[in-house]
Amino acid sequence: MPIYDGKVDLRVVTSPLYTLDVKANKANFIPDTLWQTSVSLADVAEKEIVLPDSIFPADIGLTFRAIGTYLSSDNERIERSLDLNILNSEKEIRIAVKDGHAELKYFEKGVAMPTTAQLMKLGEHREMLKTENLSLPNLVSIPWQAEEIVVKSNGLSKSVYLEDQEQAQLNYRFYRTADSVILHVNNPAMIPFWYRVHRAGRTIASGYHTTLNSKFLARGKDGYSMEITYLFGGKSKVIQEELPYVEKNLNLAVNTATTVYPGQKADV
Repeated sequence: MPIYDGKVDLRVVTSPLYTLDVKANKANFIPDTLWQTSVSLADVAEKEIVLPDSIFPADIGLTFRAIGTYLSSDNERIERSLDLNILNSEKEIRIAVKDGHAELKYFEKGVAMPTTAQLMKLGEHREMLKTENLSLPNLVSIPWQAEEIVVKSNGLSKSVYLEDQEQAQLNYRFYRTADSVILHVNNPAMIPFWYRVHRAGRTIASGYHTTLNSKFLARGKDGYSMEITYLFGGKSKVIQEELPYVEKNLNLAVNTATTVYPGQKADV
């Protein structure tokens, strides 16, 4: 649906996690902001934006971040970002970190290909925690002590700094039934974690585990909260959630026209 008072400001910047693939003996200058523009959404519900290739330095492969900021006339602001790559080679190693694991893949001309690689896991002071030879694609667990992983294959090298991973590496469910409060932690990588469960501000359970599936008797109308703390990439990560008492739920459904132009009226 068109947004008649909305626009999106788009900035293309060098990623804080960027890696470079440059030619030897060549000086390169890479600005922090590669490009920016503003897009009106008055006439369209969505718009494709083509990034000009002239904004990227020649003979350099790098990771960049596109940041879109939605602004409305009533000061509503929503920001989203996307990390992308521009390659200086037909070959590429991709590393995706999720749930305490690293998914490793090798590509040629954009197509995933099987190959062999060397994997190195480095600690806080870049000391070698473990090195191994393996086949790609592969899914490997990441020790909580590691701060960087490096993959080398077919003359390429790709590294990921784990302290920059913002996504939680533990999955959990914290919910309430008619008579119980349940906390279930799914931890495929077996990352050690501390947890606390509170009722009305008082701690009713705590511990140090790698897995957890606990049930607590829910009494009265008190609210509950929980906190999970773990180490990953050399940093302490904290997950918190509130579980207030809800006596009645209100479900609201709104039926209206998908498009309303200025001056028109619609029944809701």
